[in-house]
Amino acid sequence: MTKAEDSLTFVLQLAAHRLRTVSDRRSLEIAGITAAQAGVMFAIESDPGRNQRSLATVLGQQESAITTMIRRLEKAGLVQREARADDRRAFSLSLTRRGQATLDRLRGELDDLNSALQAALGKDHADQLAADLAKIVELVDSHALASPS
Repeated sequence: MTKAEDSLTFVLQLAAHRLRTVSDRRSLEIAGITAAQAGVMFAIESDPGRNQRSLATVLGQQESAITTMIRRLEKAGLVQREARADDRRAFSLSLTRRGQATLDRLRGELDDLNSALQAALGKDHADQLAADLAKIVELVDSHALASPS
């Protein structure tokens, strides 16, 4: 058995935590929203009109957590919900003009962060790391790494 500090899961969790901390700090400084809120807004931007259930699925979150975040973003004037004609219980989500402007301000920061990571790792290694992390997400989502019940 290796030391915890040497394990892949430990290093992945540490890297994710540090990136999240930096992203949150910078997102709050630049746009007044957290990195998680920005992630929700980017997901809405990529597919305007999606509903909260779809958004929760894409982000791997509980629908109740997404509902709470959407309410906060709506109250801040960044996201709007509109009742769907085909299902009055569901809402279509879209960004407001202010929400789009907020994401546009953040996009430069994300580009800078990605550039710094590519410079540190080299483009080929960064591309491979992104592909490997996508495989990990797939494994987790398929429950292949879940403990036996």
